[in-house]
Amino acid sequence: MVDVREEIKKMEAEGSAETKGFMDIRFFIGLILTVYGIILTIYGTLTNTPPPVDIGINLNLCWGIVILIVGLLFFIPSKKPHQWGK
Repeated sequence: MVDVREEIKKMEAEGSAETKGFMDIRFFIGLILTVYGIILTIYGTLTNTPPPVDIGINLNLCWGIVILIVGLLFFIPSKKPHQWGK
């Protein structure tokens, strides 16, 4: 039976643990959050209807901007698909 820990140690020693075609999950999380943030920000900007309980701020716009920033924080430093095989 193959010991997974030994294989990981061998890959780390060779420097291939990060470069042998592994996908970066930050890319997908960042992409999804960025798209949702853009959609919610646009929706909050275009629709200025007051919510049932008016608290004085546009929650769709505020949360859209927050989600957009978090998505970009994941997306920008991630490895892009063309870098996965390198």
